[in-house]
Amino acid sequence: MKYFRTITSLLTGAAIALTVSLTPATVLAAGSATLAVSPTGGTYTTGSTFSVTISEDSGANDVDSARAQLTYNASTLEVVGFSTSANPFTTCVTPASAGSGSINTGDCTLLGGKKQGKQTLGVVTFKVLANSGSSTLAFASSSQLINGGVDLTWTPVNGTYSYAAPAPAPTPTPTPTPAPSTKPAPKTQAPTTTAANTTPAPAAEVKPEVKAEQTKTEAPKKAEVTVVASKKTNYWPYIAVVAVAAAAIILGRRQLLAKPAQKAATTKRTTARKHVRR
Repeated sequence: MKYFRTITSLLTGAAIALTVSLTPATVLAAGSATLAVSPTGGTYTTGSTFSVTISEDSGANDVDSARAQLTYNASTLEVVGFSTSANPFTTCVTPASAGSGSINTGDCTLLGGKKQGKQTLGVVTFKVLANSGSSTLAFASSSQLINGGVDLTWTPVNGTYSYAAPAPAPTPTPTPTPAPSTKPAPKTQAPTTTAANTTPAPAAEVKPEVKAEQTKTEAPKKAEVTVVASKKTNYWPYIAVVAVAAAAIILGRRQLLAKPAQKAATTKRTTARKHVRR
């Protein structure tokens, strides 16, 4: 019986030692790690988009696995983009997903390593569907931060977002059309217009016309002189003919005048001969 009690004590001590050796050396106190979204609030207009970063921060403690699950109101927000490319925990048991009111960064582990401090798990982009009110983007209790197979205690930092209708486009102010004036035209305008339009006009028109007429009358005179000179030059043959004719006339006249004298001389001679014969 004594030996039985001894064996039982030894087995109990071994079990206790084994339990102590399997207990993690580091266990986080409540609130020493966080799962957070950024920004945590804001007001957005209908149809606009905004992005939210999902991250974990374990401080100086090691983390080798992380999973963030969040919920949102799908009637006010629509997921139009989701990326986990910055997530350092790359070996995932469940893949990341987003839509229909739920966001999951995936159940992922960093094989052969651990992370400390702040790590980005994903970035989600929402489009606002509502034109009023607000909704919350909150972490679900199924989210986890794990180190060596042990869940770490974490504190959520959720976000609340408000919505508003876009400001109406400003209505352009119509430009008033001036009413037509019923007053008679001022008397001073008529003399000004008449003097400007009629007084200088005759002087400007008469002078060029006179010059044009003088130019036109002088040009024919010069042409006539030229023609006359050319005609005088061409009359020389006619002048010669006339001179010859005049000379012939003069000679003929002299002959006519000379014939009575010759006739008288001939008569005297004949009379003298008759006297001689007698």
